[in-house]
Amino acid sequence: CITLSVTNFLGKTSDATAELQIEKLASETSPPTVTILAPSSTTIGAGVTLSATVETSSVCPGEKGEYQWSCVSNDCPLLTEVGEEYQSSVAKDLTPSDLVGRVVPGSEYEFQLSARMRGPNGTISDSAVEVRQSIRFDGDRIVAGFTRDSPSGDISRSGTETLKFQATGLDPSDPSNSVQSLRFSFKCERPDGISPCFKEAEDGSFYTGLVDGRQWELKVAQFVEDSEEDTFIISVTISKGSGGDLRQDTAERSIRLRAVQEGEVVLSARVDQDCGEGCTGTSSSTEPLSFAATILNTGDLEEAFPQQTPSYRWTINGALVEQRHLLEPSTGADNNDVVNAASITVSPYNADNDTSIIPRSGRLDIKCTIEYGEGASGVAGTSIVLVGPPVCATESCLDLEPTSSQMPNISFRAEATGFSAPNPLLFEFGFKLGDDFQMQQA
Repeated sequence: CITLSVTNFLGKTSDATAELQIEKLASETSPPTVTILAPSSTTIGAGVTLSATVETSSVCPGEKGEYQWSCVSNDCPLLTEVGEEYQSSVAKDLTPSDLVGRVVPGSEYEFQLSARMRGPNGTISDSAVEVRQSIRFDGDRIVAGFTRDSPSGDISRSGTETLKFQATGLDPSDPSNSVQSLRFSFKCERPDGISPCFKEAEDGSFYTGLVDGRQWELKVAQFVEDSEEDTFIISVTISKGSGGDLRQDTAERSIRLRAVQEGEVVLSARVDQDCGEGCTGTSSSTEPLSFAATILNTGDLEEAFPQQTPSYRWTINGALVEQRHLLEPSTGADNNDVVNAASITVSPYNADNDTSIIPRSGRLDIKCTIEYGEGASGVAGTSIVLVGPPVCATESCLDLEPTSSQMPNISFRAEATGFSAPNPLLFEFGFKLGDDFQMQQA
């Protein structure tokens, strides 16, 4: 502190004094000021980017920040590399391949960012600033299903066969089920939700079939017979975890047991969704949807009804599929003609015209009625869950601001608010040159 007082040539000293305080800075380089930018939770299959904002005022000209990420929780399986060096980038990506099979769904780990400064002459700050944040890793949605060989559609009651329903389960967070075991539970229901599926034994017990892991074997003769055509809904529920970390999903298969006369042939078929690399049980209404019907007993039909050809009639949630609903209508067909094809691809959801038969979101029941000439007929179907695009409830729901202007690494953080969406948001980053958008990372 420097104090100044004034005395004139007559020896008179001023009553007031002036003070000037000067802070002497150390010769060392100070670390940068950082704030972690990371979500409090994420799904294992989505991965996570660890990043931070760097206060530009804490970085002097010629200085450069260096950063190091570590996981400081006990038994943390992430970022275990010993002696990992500081990096010039403040961002650290933990990809799904880093997490899958290593992180137990529901786990929470604390991450630490250490930041130091390198001066223009190569000197490194004597100390590093350390900030921490915890992130919870939730399991992804598990998907239940049945194999394509599992019974579906119309089945004759006259046979003595055993129906084998083979269930499937997919967990993107743990595909090999090595972290958590996958449990299967089967059930049979009638459309009314009340009537029993199986006959009652003399001792008052009901038939339950044979459960072997992910397979349920049921004898046709043990199903109740209330009418000539009885519908049964076979479902499987898969489960992982427990308590607050319990994850479940249910898939259904409908069968219709038909009483047939001697010499009568039942047309058996199935309907599958064409998902390319694999179905997840959930589809987006912003994409075209494809389905295909397959006749399972073509040989029997050709023998019983030679020179006959099948015809198809599709419905989605009870509405007939017409040519105008297809992504590519048949050449020369009228828009209102009912579709007659073994496979269909319907257009994405569009609220502005009548070419879309699918809703924005919700359950989708797809059925195909097949007639083999005038000799036989059958019904098959499948169900999927449809999710739609997020809807912005305000004038603007997305902000994009740079979190750091330090070259050559500039980070941008997207902030989404006010969206209504049944599923997690997907962010696509890229460059827009005129009307051309080039996506770089999703």
